[in-house]
Amino acid sequence: MRILVTGATGLIGQKLCKELLLKNHELVVVGRSSELEFRNEFTLPCEYFTWNNLDASNIQGVFHLAGDSIASGRWTLKKKNAILNSRIQTTEVLVKAFTGKWPEFFVGASAVGYYGNRADELLMENSPSGNGFLSEVCKKWELASMPFEPHSRLVHLRLGLVLDNNGGFLEPMERVFSLGLGGVIGTGNQRMSWIHSRDLILLFLYTLEHPLRGVFNAVAPEPITNAQWVRTYARQLGVRTFMPTPGILLKVIMGEMSQLATDSQNVSSEKIRSNGFKFIFSDIKSALADLYKWKTRPFENLFESDQWISAKREDIFPFFSDAKNLEQITPPWLKFRVLKQSTENIQSGTLIDYKISLKGIPMKWRTAIRNWNPPYFFSDDQIRGPYKKWFHIHSFYQFPKGTLMKDQVIYELPLGRLGQFIAGKYIKNDISRIFSYRKQMIKK
Repeated sequence: MRILVTGATGLIGQKLCKELLLKNHELVVVGRSSELEFRNEFTLPCEYFTWNNLDASNIQGVFHLAGDSIASGRWTLKKKNAILNSRIQTTEVLVKAFTGKWPEFFVGASAVGYYGNRADELLMENSPSGNGFLSEVCKKWELASMPFEPHSRLVHLRLGLVLDNNGGFLEPMERVFSLGLGGVIGTGNQRMSWIHSRDLILLFLYTLEHPLRGVFNAVAPEPITNAQWVRTYARQLGVRTFMPTPGILLKVIMGEMSQLATDSQNVSSEKIRSNGFKFIFSDIKSALADLYKWKTRPFENLFESDQWISAKREDIFPFFSDAKNLEQITPPWLKFRVLKQSTENIQSGTLIDYKISLKGIPMKWRTAIRNWNPPYFFSDDQIRGPYKKWFHIHSFYQFPKGTLMKDQVIYELPLGRLGQFIAGKYIKNDISRIFSYRKQMIKK
């Protein structure tokens, strides 16, 4: 099918796009950026439109995930308008573009914020909406897509807290808890309805492949209290918890946005399960164990980056067998230079010495090549250098019309908690900049 995805550059959007391509669907993306800006960061093969020039011809399905983030920035009047308008206005553009040439299905990503703050009340899809800003946003968002009914099979998924180790809800949580500052919020009795990102992607695909219509709660079968979450999460990370944070203090600090942490929503997934969907991760313990299987020490961090390349992996992999090529794909401000390597050709066990400049400070680095397995994967492990740990896994997967190259870096800063507190956020931003540059240079 030819499928349109909005919000494709987001955490869930990118994962969904990859799965659609793997299932041999044709991908169409619409966004706000110019095509040049978009393709600098989004490398998957697709047809791209901006919201101003969307052509809805011959599109059989839509996944509508676009919307300004609700978890970044204080909820000023300007921010609240952006949250609402980014959802309503884009939906109105889609309605206008598809009028008279309706798709077979339309799936919208709403949220359990629809129900508002409801204590322990069991919330089903037919439960009335709640009060407050998020509830109003969800109601208006769902209502805006109603013109697709009855022309298209219309589905609304109300998402709980999405758990993923490469962004979303867990990113700020991991930073706070790893510093030993995580703790119960308020009474800790408020219910948290969540879903593992893998289950969410499978649920989106399930709506494509099964004749579902209407509203479905996209949450795991076992909601938990905030107190249960704090205990389980701290145990998974191997850290201690901090004193409880009073809800009133959180409101002073975060303003109206504090309701993301203090509202209680005990949401049921019975309807989607009765329609045949099976969750892989039903309980929070197994979900967190899967998401953090890479983590062996409390202060380790994970960075991941994907890049699609329009060539076979057998043709791509040899590029990495020459250490000098690393100089071409490393940003010039790092002043990266290879000094020597222990074998003529890179292989498992090869030691590579090079110099680098971090924040203007020259340093020497030694790396050992591990698991050299052309053309599938290899890894490099820091033997001597600025990090307490730096383990970089390079994987190459067959993918429609080319290869998907995946980088995973597990790293740890010196000085433990202190190093994480002082430089953790800045280092992650720097790594992101470095890999963004790599993407552009590898593409060239």
